[in-house]
Amino acid sequence: MMDWICKNEFLKISAGLCSMLFAFCATSGCASESLGGNQTSEVCGNNIAEEGESCDGTDLRGETCEALGLGDGELACRADCSGFDASECMSEPQCGNNIAEEGETCDGADLKGKTCESLGLGDGELACRADCSGFEVTECMSEPQCGNNIAEEGEACDGTDLRGQTCESLGLGDGVLACDPDTCQFDTSECTGEGGCGNGVIDSGESCDGSNLDGETCETQGFGSGDLACDPTTCQFDTSECIGIPDYETDCQDGIDNDQDGDTDCADTDCMNVAPCDRCWDTFDDVDSSHWAYDSIRALYVNLITDGCSSSPLAYCHEDDQTRKAFAVFLVRAMGESPSTVSMNAYFDDLTDPATSPYVNKLYELGVTNGYEAPPNGTFGPDDPVERAAAAVFLIRALNETPYTGAEDTFFDDVAGCYAVDEINRLAQLGITSGREPRMYYPYEDLYRSEGAVFIARAFNITDDFCGF
Repeated sequence: MMDWICKNEFLKISAGLCSMLFAFCATSGCASESLGGNQTSEVCGNNIAEEGESCDGTDLRGETCEALGLGDGELACRADCSGFDASECMSEPQCGNNIAEEGETCDGADLKGKTCESLGLGDGELACRADCSGFEVTECMSEPQCGNNIAEEGEACDGTDLRGQTCESLGLGDGVLACDPDTCQFDTSECTGEGGCGNGVIDSGESCDGSNLDGETCETQGFGSGDLACDPTTCQFDTSECIGIPDYETDCQDGIDNDQDGDTDCADTDCMNVAPCDRCWDTFDDVDSSHWAYDSIRALYVNLITDGCSSSPLAYCHEDDQTRKAFAVFLVRAMGESPSTVSMNAYFDDLTDPATSPYVNKLYELGVTNGYEAPPNGTFGPDDPVERAAAAVFLIRALNETPYTGAEDTFFDDVAGCYAVDEINRLAQLGITSGREPRMYYPYEDLYRSEGAVFIARAFNITDDFCGF
């Protein structure tokens, strides 16, 4: 208060008298009291810019808009005395002039009176981002909190704090950029353009983008510790700073020996209970690995085309005849098609099995079969064995291949005159069959389940290679 009295031009107190007043107050205690004697000094709102205040009311410490490089206009003081209110100055806001102007969250040392503690971020040193778009809270002591409107370390954004980014600055055209309230990563759904590596948004085909790691860490990638990063060129994880070899196969389909134990993907016991590797470790009780059809049977099983004929024990019944309804299941699954959703007897009146009928109906819808008698009210003979000639017709139609047009006896001596001679010869031409014996196909014999597996595996190039063993 004595400082204000001595500097007040209206009172015109002499330097000598001021010295006496200061000496008197030093002994009487009035230096800490206001003129009224009941309020402390250094109070925001008393029109005296005291220690710790940038200004106070009309006391602007001699500053003006012009003196601050803000053009003409009327400089004012913020109500909390934390800094100048330059909203009435004439110049455009200038990031870097230590004055938080309109549109700036802060500017240099001008934090608008905010601290780590006032933001609920614990102790520490609050700072301002270089672009004045928000606070830099890396030196605050608390953990990042998604939802506090402050984009902290590991967050691309938080609420309204978008770190100064827009759809346009991210290379995503026009629109309104938002922040996902759950992940604190950019929500670009309202942007009009397409993305790209380097825009901070994980687009299709990217594992990460910039600081946006999608919540992943070295630990979640199977390493012991370290700092996970994102390759700025490929937008894939950079694990060069991760420490420690994973102690398990972290990805069972990446072609990499993650834990460096000599076994990769499904061949690693770490993956034996992880789909699709889990079936690779199963074995049929009734099919020895030396059986001529073993590889095809196993390929159909691990690719979910067959479940075998028994699950406990796991068996395939390879010497049994292949029924027409089971062959329909094989074909539809091998083609990558889904079962039909029509009612069971929509096409064939003799279907009774709810498990296989949707596959038979799908074969009809795909044009692979018309049954024994064509729909409506047709018959399919679902429980009858598949005749080897009929199997050839099913396969050629399912493959959308054209029947053979050459001589009937080009490949086999026993197919001339058969209703399926052209389909049988086409199967031979494609390398799918070589007959049961040299130049003998046996078109009117029933198809064994082992033969059905070989036909399907060869026709659709289905293998168990991904198992790795």
